[in-house]
Amino acid sequence: MTTFVINLAAIAVDVVIMSWLLLPPVFRRAAQLFRRVRRDLRRWNHERRQRRDESQTMRSTR
Repeated sequence: MTTFVINLAAIAVDVVIMSWLLLPPVFRRAAQLFRRVRRDLRRWNHERRQRRDESQTMRSTR
């Protein structure tokens, strides 16, 4: 029983160390992708709004 508990503790320590080493780059990459997607969406919405405004002003000037 004690070896089982020791093995569980060792596995838990390994998981903590691995997550501490491996997860920060994953989070950094995910944040980078999220920022890029948000920026692209904002730019796309801005361009779409400009095109819509231009088409409305063209109609109103006729």
